[in-house]
Amino acid sequence: MAVQAQGPWNRECVVKFAEDYRSEREGLAGNRWGDIVFVTGESLFVPDAADVLKSLVKSVMKLGLSHIAVVLGNSTVRSSTKTQLEKIYNSLGIAHVFVETNDQAVHWLESEGYLIDKTALLTHYLKSPTNPN
Repeated sequence: MAVQAQGPWNRECVVKFAEDYRSEREGLAGNRWGDIVFVTGESLFVPDAADVLKSLVKSVMKLGLSHIAVVLGNSTVRSSTKTQLEKIYNSLGIAHVFVETNDQAVHWLESEGYLIDKTALLTHYLKSPTNPN
């Protein structure tokens, strides 16, 4: 599943993201899936927002999320974002990678056994106001 995330994030932003994410991933429950997360802007979490994200990831891991590829391409605070997300992902034991491009994210997920619908992925990104392509 492709996710666009533009920071900074407070608790309310992450709760709204969780609601949107939940509706998008309903068809995936019971199946193993991976996310490509493209972060832009000042992609930092306040502490309570990080806690909400950790709870969200933990809950969807139980439903089948097993891999996360984070594209740091346009983040203005790349190392801080990576540190925050790595702390969350490591504490949960979820497989993850930080990359520079969408192509690298797709390649990693494919190497982990996922089939990626590249046409659907491109369509998703073309609709996005923060189009990474």
